Amino acid sequence: MASLEQSELFVLIADDELDVHLVTKMILQGHKYKERNIELINAMSAEESKIILSENRNIALILLDVVMESDHSGHDVVNFVREELKNDKIQIVIRSGQPGISESSNFGNINGMIAKTELSASKLRDIVDNSLYNFEK
Repeated sequence: MASLEQSELFVLIADDELDVHLVTKMILQGHKYKERNIELINAMSAEESKIILSENRNIALILLDVVMESDHSGHDVVNFVREELKNDKIQIVIRSGQPGISESSNFGNINGMIAKTELSASKLRDIVDNSLYNFEK
C-alpha cells in the first residue's frame, strides 16, 4: 500500500469484483484533481475496507459496492465510517451492480449513489472530481 502524503488525494475502491478495480484504475490513471495526483487504494471486502480506513485517515473518497461478502457490506462500511470513526468529511459514493438492493436499502449519510450499469468513464471522473471538491470544502 502506498504511504499517504498530503499532496495526493486518496480514493478507496471497495468492491469484490476485480474487474471493477481494473476498469476504475484504467479510467482514473493519470487523472488529477487540481493538479494533485489521485492514489487508488483497493479493498475486496467490507472487512478489508474497515482495516484500511482505520489505518489511513487521509482517504478522501470511498467508491463503495453495496453487496460484497454479504448483502449489508456497504451499510457496514458506511456505519463504520460515520459512527465508529466519527468521520463526516470523507465522501462515500455507492456504486452498485444490484440497484434493487441499493434502492430498497436505507442508506443514510452517503454523498451519492449510482448503478454500475450507468457509469461511463466521463461520469466516473466527474463523480470523483465533485466528491473531492466536496471533501475539500
